[in-house]
Amino acid sequence: MRGQQPPFSKLESVQDFVDLFQDTRLDYVSWGADIVNVLTVSWVSCILDDRYTDDRKKVRRLKNLLVASSKVIE
Repeated sequence: MRGQQPPFSKLESVQDFVDLFQDTRLDYVSWGADIVNVLTVSWVSCILDDRYTDDRKKVRRLKNLLVASSKVIE
């Protein structure tokens, strides 16, 4: 993926991440908190590995991802 922005570079708000969870949910018939947690950990790794994004923006995205994962699990 040399020279390209990663897919997480456009996700900013809690709603962006809630939508990502909802879009992913369509790929699975049933899922619980375990799957949400696995996706969250995977996406955290993607956000942290984004070399095109400064640390303040990464922290904001991580915070919003965690809030969104909590909303989806509720």
